[in-house]
Amino acid sequence: MSAKPQQAWTALIDTLEAAIEPGETLEYVKGVFEGVREGITSFPVLIVEPLSEPETVAGFTGQTDVKLMVSVVGIIKVMSKEKQIVGSGDTKGIMDLKNDLAKVLSVDPTLGSVVTDTIINSVEYDWRDYPHRAFTMDIEIQYRQTTKTRV
Repeated sequence: MSAKPQQAWTALIDTLEAAIEPGETLEYVKGVFEGVREGITSFPVLIVEPLSEPETVAGFTGQTDVKLMVSVVGIIKVMSKEKQIVGSGDTKGIMDLKNDLAKVLSVDPTLGSVVTDTIINSVEYDWRDYPHRAFTMDIEIQYRQTTKTRV
């Protein structure tokens, strides 16, 4: 699929924002933020950061394959130490949030037919700031552009 980086980024954000609506998989998430924020008071949240955008020219086709590398950081605040990793009932632990995010990305890896594929490359957890816990999910969003026109 031919796309611009802005379209790939917007498709990801739109997918995440749709998933936090009532009745959806991530309805318990309080916000999706583009870029790092200070002063967040309601949790859990997702923060999306662009990392890099390597390109590979696809032979003589006049097309360029692009990988938009993105980190999605999920942050929870859970006072109960027993529910921070795997929650129960109404409390979602950090692994619950990570798994729910992976579900959302797996339902439509083309992000509404905007990109070729969305791949979860890695997940790392962070626990240094009790009662907060976090994960960083590195995602590869693949799409193709016409080399000369960049569309």
